[in-house]
This record gives sequence, C-alpha cells and structure tokens, in this order.
Amino acid sequence: MLRLNKKNHFLSIGVLVIVLSLFLFSETQAAVSSKIKQVKTKDSPTVYYLDHGVNRKKAYFNSTSYLSYGNKWSDIKVISAAELNTWPEAKLFKTKDSPAIYYIQGAKRVLILNMTDLQDFSLSQEPIITVNSTDLNQYQLASYEEIGLRRVSNLLVFNDLVSNQNNNIFLTNTGGNLAAIFRFRSPTETATITALTLNLKGVYNSNVLETAFVSDADGNNYDANVSLNNGARQIFISFKEPLVFNSGEEKTIEVFLSFKTCACNDQTIGLELTQASDINSSLPVTGNFPLTGTSFKLISGSGILSQVKTQEQTLVGSNLAINSGTRLIGKFTISEESGNEEASIKRIVFRNNGSAFEDDWEDFRLLNNGQLIARDTTGDSHDNIIFNINYLRVADNDPAQLTVLASLKADYRPTATFNLQISGLWGVGQLSNFSLQPTINNLEESYNLN
Repeated sequence: MLRLNKKNHFLSIGVLVIVLSLFLFSETQAAVSSKIKQVKTKDSPTVYYLDHGVNRKKAYFNSTSYLSYGNKWSDIKVISAAELNTWPEAKLFKTKDSPAIYYIQGAKRVLILNMTDLQDFSLSQEPIITVNSTDLNQYQLASYEEIGLRRVSNLLVFNDLVSNQNNNIFLTNTGGNLAAIFRFRSPTETATITALTLNLKGVYNSNVLETAFVSDADGNNYDANVSLNNGARQIFISFKEPLVFNSGEEKTIEVFLSFKTCACNDQTIGLELTQASDINSSLPVTGNFPLTGTSFKLISGSGILSQVKTQEQTLVGSNLAINSGTRLIGKFTISEESGNEEASIKRIVFRNNGSAFEDDWEDFRLLNNGQLIARDTTGDSHDNIIFNINYLRVADNDPAQLTVLASLKADYRPTATFNLQISGLWGVGQLSNFSLQPTINNLEESYNLN
C-alpha cells in the first residue's frame, strides 16, 4: 500500500510536501464518479485504485506501484472514509500477459495453483483485477499457509448453463429434456445431501409439466423420489440414500423435465436453486445464490414431433418353447403415428410382473423381425430387462415387430410365471432430436415358464 511516511521510505519529506499540496482536499460526500479512480481519505496516506467495472478497490503498495501506471499525484481525489468503506477489497489479480492468478493479502501474494482451489477457498465468485507486472512484483511471494488461506468446511454449490441444448428450446410432448446442471463439492470433509427443492421460473402453463428425474454427469439416474408441486412451481428431490461427498469430491446433479401435450407457444421455463436452505445438507452450503439455470423457450411440438406408440401382442396360440432352453416371453409392435419424422429407438425397459426372477432365467434377447438387435445378459435387481439398442428406426407405415426371448437356467422353476410389459421407452426424433413421450399399451397375460 502507498503509505506516505518516513518509516516505509516511500517518499522523502520534501516530496511529501509537494505531493500533499497537489491533493484536492475537498472531501467527496456523494457517490464517487466513474471518472474518479485514484482516491484516499484525509486521515490516511493510503492511496486506492477504484475499479468501477467490478466495484472493488485496490490499495497501492507503494509509490513505485502507483507511478508504474503513468498516474500523476494530482489525479488523487479525497473522499470520505464512509464512501471508501462501501468498496470491497479486491482479492484476486493477474497481468494481461499471463493466465496466472494471485491472491494478495497485506504485503504478500500467493499463486492460485488451480481453479478448484478458488472454489475451495470460497473465491470463485471474486472478480479478477488486471494489474501490471511492476505492481504485482512489489508483493512478496508466499504460500497458502503463510498468507492464511484455508479451505472452507462447507458444501460448495455451482451451476452450469445448459448451452446449445436444441437452441434452448423445449417442445411439448417430449421427455428427458436436460434443464439444469448443479455441481456440489466438499473441500475438506465428508458431506451428505438428502433433499433438494428446485424452483421453476418463467411464464408457462403449469399443467404442461409432467415428470422430472435426476442423474449424474455420466447419465446414471440417481435413486430418488422426484415430485412436482405445480401450484407452488417447485420440484422436490428426496434421495432414497443420502448422496455422499467425500473430502475433495465433486458430484453433478443433472435435472431432466418431461412435458405433456399442450397447445401453447412462446412460453419460458427454467430451474433455480434460490437459497442455501433449498439444499438439505450435513454441512453449511455456500454458493452464489440464487443459482439460476438456463431459460428455455417452450413451444408446442404438434406437427413437428414423431409420435411413437407401443402395443403388446397376445401370446395366445404362440409356441413359447423355442427349444428346450429358450422361451418366447413377449411380442410387441412399435409404430410411428404422425408421419412427421422417423423415430430412433435407443432403449426399451421391460418389467416382469410374474414370479420368475434371476435364478430362473438369463440372456434376454430382443429381435426385430427375427433379427437380433440388443441383449441383456442378466436383467437387474428390480426385475427389469433393459435393452440398449444401437439401431432401430421406426417410420410411418413401417412398424417394428419385436420379440423377446430368454434362456432358462439349469434349475429354473417350471411353474414360475412371466407377464412381460414395457415399462419405459426412450426414442428420439430423427429430425427434431428431441426425446419422445411414447404411448405404451400393455396386456395382462401371465404364463408359466413351461
């Protein structure tokens, strides 16, 4: 800091007299004009630079720092201490020729080693002031420990914008639309989250929102109860098991929305974490609230989207025993009803409502017109059979005829039953690239494995 006194040897007494004679001692009482950038108070020799763009002040370390910018002593204006105190201290600095960021405190500077450290020290929202190298070099280089930087014992939360997601447009009668991304990090100790409350923003018809779900950054769905309160315009997320963050670990929560059919256009919708109390966490939550996500335009998908319909076919009269170890367990038709676009089917989830389980069968195969298109070797623990499909397109007047086969295990129970039904389907319009809301029609038919 520029301290005009003998102790710091910044200015001789003679120069001090000249400098002080050039100060404008008419103390500024009103808000400082954007034209005024070099200031001091009448009771202190410290001279500050005011950055009006980010509302921060920086004290000059000494006269060398001050003069290195080409400043003149006559540029300094005297303002009140009360006015100066309304300006927060700048903390982060860099030079225009280097990406390196420094934290300055007192006479010392410390190099920020990575962007994660900014988050851990609760500095990620601080503006970064550009200074020249002469000014920066006046400060002694120090370590995090020497300068007193400590990682916070809080759960940090950030949001990322969902950029270029279908040009920030959602269509009605679509599902699985990525609407918001929130990142959570616990810098120093283990933390848990049990629930979130998300607020829906925008001007939209409340009844158009149908469902929501959450996943991680890799697309794995979290095991959570997600409920909508359309009246309050909120989404409640309750994790069935607490979401655990180990020390230094970061996790992402992505929020997806599905919409009903609605003759509505030119509406907007987005998600927001409004305040820290919206997050039920074992640690205090720190973030730049409100954390407002991307705003999307919501328009009607009528006349644009593919309309996918599934219909289970009866197994009455079919030969279920393909051979001694294989059974036919389902027949389904998938058709495209609109003629607007082809549909690309990415995943189909079947659920068995019978008594057969993993000890009875395995190696589930999905065939289209007799050709194998997907396989699930085990099924999951919830009696689901999941087929991820590389290629299955359905066009108007060209439905897919699907059959599902299963291999019996050596000690299967002949009296175990199956009642296979489609519980979920993910399809994408080939032209619109939107996830579709299928119409699913199942039958209630139960059969023994023998």
